Amino acid sequence: MAALAAALALVSPPGARAWPHSPEALEQKVESILSQLTLEEKVAMCLGGGSMEFKGVPRLNLPNMKCTDGPRGPGKSTGFPTGVAFGASWNPALVGKAAEIMGVETRAKGATMLLAPAINILRDPLNGRFFEYFTEDPHLNAELTVAFVQGLQSQNVAASVKHYVANERDDNRGSYSSEVDRRTLEEIYLPAFKAGVQRGGAWSVMTAINRVNGEYVSDSRFLLTDILKDGWGFDGLVITDWCGTRSTELAALAGLDVAMPFNANSPFGAPLLAAVKEGRVPENVIDDKARRLLRTMGRVGLLDGIPQTEGGVDRKEEHYELAREIAADGLVLLKNDDNLLPLDAADPGKILVTGFSADRRFCLPGWGGSSSVHPPYEITTLAGLKNIAGDKVVYYPVDDLAGYRPIPAENLAEQNGERGFQARYFQTKKSEPVRSRVTGKPVVTRMEPAVDFLWEVKSPAPGKIAPDFFRASFSATIIPPVTGSYSFRLTAGGGQAVAYVKESGGAPLLLADPTRGEATATTELNLKAGEPFFLRVDYSKMRGDAAVRLEWMPPMEEKERMAAFEGLAAAAKEAHTVIVVGGLDHSFDTEGRDRADMK
Repeated sequence: MAALAAALALVSPPGARAWPHSPEALEQKVESILSQLTLEEKVAMCLGGGSMEFKGVPRLNLPNMKCTDGPRGPGKSTGFPTGVAFGASWNPALVGKAAEIMGVETRAKGATMLLAPAINILRDPLNGRFFEYFTEDPHLNAELTVAFVQGLQSQNVAASVKHYVANERDDNRGSYSSEVDRRTLEEIYLPAFKAGVQRGGAWSVMTAINRVNGEYVSDSRFLLTDILKDGWGFDGLVITDWCGTRSTELAALAGLDVAMPFNANSPFGAPLLAAVKEGRVPENVIDDKARRLLRTMGRVGLLDGIPQTEGGVDRKEEHYELAREIAADGLVLLKNDDNLLPLDAADPGKILVTGFSADRRFCLPGWGGSSSVHPPYEITTLAGLKNIAGDKVVYYPVDDLAGYRPIPAENLAEQNGERGFQARYFQTKKSEPVRSRVTGKPVVTRMEPAVDFLWEVKSPAPGKIAPDFFRASFSATIIPPVTGSYSFRLTAGGGQAVAYVKESGGAPLLLADPTRGEATATTELNLKAGEPFFLRVDYSKMRGDAAVRLEWMPPMEEKERMAAFEGLAAAAKEAHTVIVVGGLDHSFDTEGRDRADMK
């Protein structure tokens, strides 16, 4: 508890300082800088300065402002619980303290905006980002949002409250429309955003990728100006999610300030400059956008030359302790018959631990999308119990009963001294049918441990391949561990995927094509133990979030399956306590894809 008390006392960490501006002084400085900018410089500030940066003004020695994902912390950071666990804690004070720590860890990484909190209302449990958002209750959502925003910004790090608004699903998020009547919008969806702006004082709001009532949020004057800016008095920065803007004049006049990230072909690039010069977008509209970005830069210290690492504190033990306390606070005990819990740590008896997630890590780099964190360590449920109860813990794995999973590396033949799939990535200029011939040389060739990717709207090889259009080919020789019927499953998102059993292609084994409503394809193959089996998967990026996943389910005779269950039942009878850790494969809890059902 001493470590927790130290964490809760964290308000201004060593080295941090309050920026010296009153609101009036900040506005004077902003106006002074704005008056020195050319039209070209002001328009340039309306487009990202890089993949995770806002454009500064080199001529005036104003650096780019850096931002980072996301709602659970800035990447390689303390692994705080997910948003739904924050919601289940019903504890705004602890959520605010977590945000303070996220703030100092964000500055330690040289960034001054955290793309958080994620506060959309939980209406659909099939939503891939259900884990990321707080709650279905508008009042609780508002209280947690205010606490998070104030905690984060107390460390001179801008919050970017997202995803404004009615972000219900992730499949097709770039095109679907949430149909919401005005009363539902005002009473259910908007209260937390309003509280984050008016009570929390949020410095930035991020638009959702989707449409609301047929209109892209980034194009909606009703949502961005009538409600957010004029209605609530928001004086901060409105940015897009990482899809950029789909329009020039419409978005500019609606109230969008910055299209993220940088894209040379963005409607907020050369087309916006032309629109201003031709009088289709007034220059004072651009002034307001540049003013809002400068104001945000001033709030985090950039207008005074304060380094973006100022006040940063990297991961510390008290940070981990607070994360653990919040995780415990978010647990929900449904019932406790005969006072089963808590177990007696001194004499717990024999404990059987089983279940799909008992020994599975979930803070995996890249998974979870913007909510991905990569902590320095992670203690699984099994490891934690063993740390307490030692050899009284017996583990019964059920992976063989768990269904589809990526093909393990030990069942893949070596290529170039590594086990895995040889991957070749190609750059294309437009979307191409996956079964058309791939021409040219691959831009990147490397080994991948599995075909299990969710690139979202990002590149599989940043700096070498653009995220808009690309193709990929994965080939491996599989060594079946047993003889029998194997089930294979291929899933694609944002493009098509096809699997072949010959290097030359030929007839496809599997074809996953979400444009035809067939994002997942399955088949059965009879394979012999130890007999090599070649498999190639091709993927072609089209539109949306890029993703491809190949899985298998090895054969198991019915008698073997029954024997496995009987063994589990026998182990349970011998145990004093049985702990079953359920859950799903980590790939289901991430942006860029939704669950198909509740199984």
